[in-house]
Amino acid sequence: MATIKENVNKLTDAVVREMDKPGSTFLFDLRRVAAAAIREGAGSPEWEVVMRIFADNSEQLALLTAKDPLVPPLLGREYAVEISAYLAGGIICTSETTVHLPHRIEAIIDKNLSAEVEPGFAKPFPIPPA
Repeated sequence: MATIKENVNKLTDAVVREMDKPGSTFLFDLRRVAAAAIREGAGSPEWEVVMRIFADNSEQLALLTAKDPLVPPLLGREYAVEISAYLAGGIICTSETTVHLPHRIEAIIDKNLSAEVEPGFAKPFPIPPA
Protein backbone atom coordinates (compact mmCIF):
# COMPACT_ATOMS: atom_id res chain seq x y z
CA MET A 1 0.00 0.00 0.00
CA ALA A 2 1.52 3.32 -1.07
CA THR A 3 0.65 6.77 -2.27
CA ILE A 4 2.08 8.15 -5.51
CA LYS A 5 4.53 10.25 -3.51
CA GLU A 6 5.61 7.19 -1.51
CA ASN A 7 6.16 5.26 -4.75
CA VAL A 8 8.33 8.11 -6.06
CA ASN A 9 10.38 7.88 -2.86
CA LYS A 10 10.68 4.09 -3.22
CA LEU A 11 11.93 4.49 -6.77
CA THR A 12 14.53 7.09 -5.89
CA ASP A 13 15.77 5.00 -2.96
CA ALA A 14 16.13 2.03 -5.32
CA VAL A 15 18.05 4.16 -7.83
CA VAL A 16 20.57 5.08 -5.15
CA ARG A 17 20.95 1.44 -4.05
CA GLU A 18 21.26 0.10 -7.60
CA MET A 19 23.65 2.71 -9.05
CA ASP A 20 26.80 0.82 -8.21
CA LYS A 21 25.43 -2.70 -7.86
CA PRO A 22 27.28 -5.05 -10.25
CA GLY A 23 24.99 -6.94 -12.60
CA SER A 24 21.89 -4.87 -11.84
CA THR A 25 19.72 -4.12 -14.87
CA PHE A 26 17.23 -1.98 -12.92
CA LEU A 27 18.53 1.41 -14.09
CA PHE A 28 18.80 0.20 -17.69
CA ASP A 29 15.22 -1.12 -17.57
CA LEU A 30 13.99 2.09 -15.98
CA ARG A 31 15.60 4.33 -18.57
CA ARG A 32 14.50 2.07 -21.43
CA VAL A 33 10.79 2.35 -20.54
CA ALA A 34 11.11 6.08 -19.84
CA ALA A 35 12.78 6.73 -23.20
CA ALA A 36 10.02 4.82 -24.98
CA ALA A 37 7.38 6.84 -23.13
CA ILE A 38 9.00 10.11 -24.09
CA ARG A 39 9.39 9.04 -27.73
CA GLU A 40 5.76 7.91 -28.00
CA GLY A 41 4.28 10.66 -25.85
CA ALA A 42 1.58 11.11 -23.24
CA GLY A 43 -1.46 8.95 -23.83
CA SER A 44 0.55 6.16 -25.43
CA PRO A 45 0.76 2.63 -24.03
CA GLU A 46 4.45 3.32 -23.34
CA TRP A 47 3.50 6.35 -21.24
CA GLU A 48 1.13 4.22 -19.20
CA VAL A 49 3.92 1.70 -18.54
CA VAL A 50 6.03 4.41 -16.89
CA MET A 51 3.13 5.78 -14.87
CA ARG A 52 2.45 2.26 -13.55
CA ILE A 53 5.82 2.45 -11.79
CA PHE A 54 4.36 5.19 -9.58
CA ALA A 55 0.81 3.84 -9.21
CA ASP A 56 -0.54 0.95 -7.16
CA ASN A 57 -4.11 1.05 -8.44
CA SER A 58 -6.32 2.19 -11.31
CA GLU A 59 -7.32 5.39 -9.53
CA GLN A 60 -3.72 6.55 -9.17
CA LEU A 61 -2.96 5.51 -12.74
CA ALA A 62 -5.94 7.48 -14.04
CA LEU A 63 -4.59 10.59 -12.37
CA LEU A 64 -1.05 10.09 -13.70
CA THR A 65 -2.27 9.41 -17.23
CA ALA A 66 -4.76 12.31 -17.04
CA LYS A 67 -7.63 9.99 -17.88
CA ASP A 68 -9.46 10.88 -14.68
CA PRO A 69 -12.12 13.53 -15.33
CA LEU A 70 -12.47 13.97 -11.56
CA VAL A 71 -8.94 15.19 -10.85
CA PRO A 72 -9.05 16.63 -7.32
CA PRO A 73 -10.11 20.30 -7.56
CA LEU A 74 -7.16 21.58 -5.51
CA LEU A 75 -4.77 19.62 -7.68
CA GLY A 76 -5.95 20.51 -11.14
CA ARG A 77 -5.53 18.54 -14.33
CA GLU A 78 -2.66 20.78 -15.40
CA TYR A 79 -0.64 19.82 -12.32
CA ALA A 80 -1.29 16.11 -12.88
CA VAL A 81 -0.17 16.40 -16.52
CA GLU A 82 2.90 18.41 -15.53
CA ILE A 83 3.90 15.93 -12.83
CA SER A 84 3.56 12.90 -15.09
CA ALA A 85 5.81 14.61 -17.65
CA TYR A 86 8.26 15.49 -14.90
CA LEU A 87 8.37 11.87 -13.71
CA ALA A 88 8.97 10.43 -17.18
CA GLY A 89 11.60 13.06 -17.99
CA GLY A 90 13.34 12.75 -14.64
CA ILE A 91 13.86 9.02 -15.04
CA ILE A 92 15.75 9.42 -18.29
CA CYS A 93 18.20 11.84 -16.66
CA THR A 94 21.29 10.70 -14.82
CA SER A 95 20.89 8.77 -11.60
CA GLU A 96 21.96 11.87 -9.69
CA THR A 97 19.00 13.79 -11.15
CA THR A 98 16.52 10.94 -10.66
CA VAL A 99 17.14 10.88 -6.91
CA HIS A 100 15.73 14.41 -6.70
CA LEU A 101 12.30 13.48 -8.14
CA PRO A 102 10.55 13.63 -4.74
CA HIS A 103 11.44 17.29 -4.27
CA ARG A 104 8.99 18.35 -6.99
CA ILE A 105 6.08 16.11 -5.99
CA GLU A 106 3.64 17.76 -3.61
CA ALA A 107 1.68 15.57 -1.19
CA ILE A 108 -1.52 17.06 -2.58
CA ILE A 109 -1.11 14.77 -5.61
CA ASP A 110 -2.50 11.98 -3.43
CA LYS A 111 -5.47 13.96 -2.08
CA ASN A 112 -8.58 11.78 -2.03
CA LEU A 113 -6.82 8.88 -3.79
CA SER A 114 -6.75 5.36 -2.44
CA ALA A 115 -3.33 4.04 -1.45
CA GLU A 116 -4.51 0.43 -1.53
CA VAL A 117 -2.70 -1.97 -3.80
CA GLU A 118 -5.18 -3.21 -6.38
CA PRO A 119 -5.08 -6.99 -6.78
CA GLY A 120 -3.60 -7.88 -10.17
CA PHE A 121 -2.42 -4.31 -10.88
CA ALA A 122 0.41 -4.83 -13.37
CA LYS A 123 3.80 -3.18 -12.87
CA PRO A 124 6.38 -3.11 -15.70
CA PHE A 125 9.04 -4.57 -13.39
CA PRO A 126 9.59 -4.69 -9.64
CA ILE A 127 11.38 -1.91 -7.80
CA PRO A 128 14.25 -3.60 -5.96
CA PRO A 129 13.50 -3.76 -2.24
CA ALA A 130 15.62 -2.09 0.42
